[in-house]
Amino acid sequence: MKQELKKKHFRDPIHGYIEVPELELDVVNHCLFQRLRRIKQLGLAHYVFHGAEHTRFGHSLGTMYIANEILKVIPEINSDDDLCKKISLAALLHDIGHLPLSHTFEDCIRDVLRGDGHEEYTKAIIEKTSIKDILQKHGFSDNDVRDIVGFILGQHIKFPLGAQIIHSELDADRLDYLLRDSIFCGVKYGVYDLDRVLISLMPFNNKLVVAYKGFHAAEGFILARYHMYVQVYVHKTKCAFEIIAREVFRELLEKGLIEYPSPNSGNLEEELLDKDDIWLFSELRRIYRMPELDRWLKRLVEMLLFRRPLKMVKEEEVYFPVADPNVIRRFNRLEQLKDSMIVLQDFEKEGIQENEVFVDRPSVELKQKPYYLRRGDEREEVLPIFILDRSGNLVDAAEIKSSLIRDIVAKKLEIVRVYTFEEHLDKVRNIIEKRIYNE
Repeated sequence: MKQELKKKHFRDPIHGYIEVPELELDVVNHCLFQRLRRIKQLGLAHYVFHGAEHTRFGHSLGTMYIANEILKVIPEINSDDDLCKKISLAALLHDIGHLPLSHTFEDCIRDVLRGDGHEEYTKAIIEKTSIKDILQKHGFSDNDVRDIVGFILGQHIKFPLGAQIIHSELDADRLDYLLRDSIFCGVKYGVYDLDRVLISLMPFNNKLVVAYKGFHAAEGFILARYHMYVQVYVHKTKCAFEIIAREVFRELLEKGLIEYPSPNSGNLEEELLDKDDIWLFSELRRIYRMPELDRWLKRLVEMLLFRRPLKMVKEEEVYFPVADPNVIRRFNRLEQLKDSMIVLQDFEKEGIQENEVFVDRPSVELKQKPYYLRRGDEREEVLPIFILDRSGNLVDAAEIKSSLIRDIVAKKLEIVRVYTFEEHLDKVRNIIEKRIYNE
């Protein structure tokens, strides 16, 4: 591959100066990568945490930085410059396919465009646009490009250590976004000891593991992830705006009022250039002014444009597998609220339309297991966060007897929330109290 000469340093608020060599700099300067400057990392979270204006651009640079730091402790890989470069590029490019507002519209794309979400776009961008021309200019073959995509998708079992850097429970992606999101949201929940984690990582039996001295740092990372999910990622008001955004995006696509390219488009690069948060809100402002827009859709667009959230009527939380059976009963009935003809009849009597009540079901897992290295649909190996104990044995971090997280790590926090418009709040609450809690 081509000898690199120039490099640039980016001043990052999380990691300090990030060195970006010539090849990566060419990628960063590409218009599709620059598009990430205009896609917020946390979608609509800035409507709740006003500092959350950070973007996928900064996160991608941070992920590359951490990936390169991890590579330094893996002699099996860092002696291979070409392999290191592919892993570095995979980290840099892992989010290049994101839609406006990041993860908000993943389900809409699957439902309306029959796609597989942002990773399908990532694969198409790397393999079909002039991003690939940049890689080829620097001496990458088609097989090299496929390797980069394989690392991003977690489908690269030929180099499992490299795959784990990009795609595992303790990968460069998570190690960056927890700190970044925490700082920009102005909270402390996602702060953990990154330096201790990095110096504790080591290769063992073709796995990336944590030395025992770093066990508490890894435990702190897992807890930080849990706390960020509960306090930020599934915050009730953030989720309320995401419900509205999905409803709007799906309806606009179905009505042909906006268009979003398929990853199979023959002109993908040109069609994706302006598909960012700015494009989305510009389209919303244009559509909001359309005199023929129906009142229902106009109201939802207005709520997005002028920060008017849905109101939460009721919330139930269940911590599986151990929970009060009565709580589980209420939880299930609340989730299935709109399946009840009696409830729907009550809504109708009160002048409430079925589509004016929304049921949301976020869930939080302290430990995202199982996590697989895979090739296509073939599952290869479960990869929890392994700790190399004092006896030289690999132990799942969640199963160490002295662990603070051992008793809760196997559980899952399930949440069900019911939202409606402000004018229906008391009526919907009374119906729920009558039909869910008093029967």
